[in-house]
Amino acid sequence: MTDIQHFTKLTKEIKFAMLTTTCSEDQSLKSRPMTLQETEFDGDLWFFADRFSKLAKDIEANPKVNLAFSDTKANSYLSATGQAEIVIDQEKAKQLWNPFYKAWFEQGLDDPKLCLINYRQARPPQYQLKCFISVPPVGRSQQY
Repeated sequence: MTDIQHFTKLTKEIKFAMLTTTCSEDQSLKSRPMTLQETEFDGDLWFFADRFSKLAKDIEANPKVNLAFSDTKANSYLSATGQAEIVIDQEKAKQLWNPFYKAWFEQGLDDPKLCLINYRQARPPQYQLKCFISVPPVGRSQQY
């Protein structure tokens, strides 16, 4: 199984990812929930965004980003590092468009603030974890 096929398998049921950027003002890390587009993963992921937002400015200043995925049903967690780019592409936006996005882009595909974020995976995901949580018996405290 190729890295792309493995990544696709792990993220198939996940609808949201946390996109982490470096803040262009103070170099702090900022994470934002983003909706994954339902397309076949080929090494690139696409997101809709506001081209005038802080997110877009952060990506333009530093395109290195991280995506964190969580599948709580399968207790599986994944982190992937890559490059992001702000893209203005009407045809690609049309291909990915869902009427659901009118909540953010009132003018639909003609909204002047609409842009795409293209995420390109730089390397295979850093880790995949199966996380098991144990709950201590009632009445017993546990330090973390």
